[in-house]
Amino acid sequence: MTNLRKYIRRYRFGGEHIDIERFRRPFPNLKIRRYSCEDIDRCSHIYRLNEEGRFPEGVLGHFQEALGQQEALYIVAELEGEVIGVGGIRIYDFSDEIQTACLSFGLIDPAFHGRGYGTALLAFRLSLLDASRPEWTVAMTSAGNGTEIFFKKLGFRAP
Repeated sequence: MTNLRKYIRRYRFGGEHIDIERFRRPFPNLKIRRYSCEDIDRCSHIYRLNEEGRFPEGVLGHFQEALGQQEALYIVAELEGEVIGVGGIRIYDFSDEIQTACLSFGLIDPAFHGRGYGTALLAFRLSLLDASRPEWTVAMTSAGNGTEIFFKKLGFRAP
């Protein structure tokens, strides 16, 4: 199994660090719902479509295991009844003052890249965070495959 720890990047979200207007554009018409075990085949297919050049070899099993364990909240994005994306979020409470949100496996079927679906999926996951906190530390996995560019365009920054 590939050691994913070396791919963890931490970003800041909130306060003056992000321009919320970047998320206020009209989102595409999607149904977003909780992942269910019936979604495993379609989500695995979406992973495979995104795998080449984006993920280290051997991570598909980790992805499938993560979906099955339900330690994070995984959601899927549907367009006209077809799952086109998946992503997870998990909150780690280290203390009352220290919480980290971890985003995992935000994937959109490549046939739908560049149309706002990934941004909508990300915005939904971030909307689950407690808005009364002035700032969140958001951790995510990234294989250095352009994902950083996506997050930076939305106002995230590395500490």
